[in-house]
Amino acid sequence: MDMFDGLESARSRAKNHLETLEIKLARPLKVDSIILDFSFFIHNNPKEIKIMGLAGSQWQELVSQNDIKCFRGNKISYKIDCPEKIEQIKLLVFPDGGLNRIHVLGKN
Repeated sequence: MDMFDGLESARSRAKNHLETLEIKLARPLKVDSIILDFSFFIHNNPKEIKIMGLAGSQWQELVSQNDIKCFRGNKISYKIDCPEKIEQIKLLVFPDGGLNRIHVLGKN
């Protein structure tokens, strides 16, 4: 709906600052893709993100750290190539910023 319909953190000026968001999925999935939606974050989306997935007791890198500042006001989709079923998603945000939605698509 607008910028307040999502997640946003306070701006930090601390060197090497990052924030994390962990989301437990409703059931374990073989994740096919993850879509990040920054539709209403024109000036305060993150600079970079990294996405991890929890399979059993191991965190695995699903999306390596990459620059997403250019996707402000838009969506970005990542194709995921991980054979294990994922139980949780961890989004690492560098240094901070906001997003409207995280869509995790897959099969159980």
